[in-house]
Amino acid sequence: MANLKNGSRVFGNLDISGKLTAASTLNSVQVLTSGSGATYTRPSGLKFALIIATGGAGGGGGADASDTSAGSGGGGGGAGGTAIRLYTAAELGATATYTIGGAGTAGSTGGGSGGAGGSTSFDPAGTGLTLTANGGGLGSGSGAPTTGVSVRGGLGGSATNGTMNINGGDGGDGVGDDVAEMGIGGVGGGSFWGGGGSSGCAWGSASQVGTSSNTYGAGGGGAGCIDTTTGAAGGTGYQGVIFVWEFK
Repeated sequence: MANLKNGSRVFGNLDISGKLTAASTLNSVQVLTSGSGATYTRPSGLKFALIIATGGAGGGGGADASDTSAGSGGGGGGAGGTAIRLYTAAELGATATYTIGGAGTAGSTGGGSGGAGGSTSFDPAGTGLTLTANGGGLGSGSGAPTTGVSVRGGLGGSATNGTMNINGGDGGDGVGDDVAEMGIGGVGGGSFWGGGGSSGCAWGSASQVGTSSNTYGAGGGGAGCIDTTTGAAGGTGYQGVIFVWEFK
């Protein structure tokens, strides 16, 4: 029987006997959405596991004009970073310890800053490296400005030890003015999984909250407020996550 090599040509009829099988196939996907120092247990017969870990996102800043002749806008929350790595069974070990990063809180109606997102980690008991996906930074809050002002959105989180390490997107800056012309919050930073919460944009005599994120690791939007003493809260960020793609 002749052996076929890469690039070989076959002329005439080719008869293949036996069974062709893939080296491994996707058996199941686990989605880990909570836990601090929790345990993942490798299923029997697993050959490889693809891990996608994302950190929690920062919350958007609140906005408070404090008087009726100024506008303010809070910064958007930063998105969590994402680390992606394929582990063999030996690298994974029998178990892994993991932590899911929490969501950053919303900035208060008094122009308070949002909260930072928590970090997500995946630490295999085998020989493999520990993945860390850092949380996104908080969106700064904004009170009544005495001049035109912008406040910083949160910085996106970094990631380490993945074959691919993807930084989270930065939150947008919020802007305001002391002449009551505008109050525009910053958009929440986008993560590996999608975009963040939209910003609050206010004109006239109004306040508008920042939108909370509903996407893993994406930031909350900053609030906007203008020409009113009624402030607005920022949007909350969204928690982190770990996806485990199990191949047998």
